[in-house]
Amino acid sequence: MRPPRIADDADLAEIIDIFVSELPGKLIAMREALANQHHEELQRLAHQLKGAGGSYGYPQLTQVSKKVEDAAKIQDVDGAGGVSTAYCAG
Repeated sequence: MRPPRIADDADLAEIIDIFVSELPGKLIAMREALANQHHEELQRLAHQLKGAGGSYGYPQLTQVSKKVEDAAKIQDVDGAGGVSTAYCAG
């Protein structure tokens, strides 16, 4: 689902559709990084989603991604794992 303010821009809507279609793969990569305790990779992936969420009009994605990024930065596996489940809740 596209944010309403962006849905009217056909070019941007196409980019967002691609972004949204790639989200499941990104979340799988984040879960794998978490499971393997690859904190830097998890931090990098969360940072990318944080920026993209802000750019494409998904503030909740940005908020959750910031929490995961911050938890990964301090290698808080429990915090990152707990927060990362919020991706699926929204």
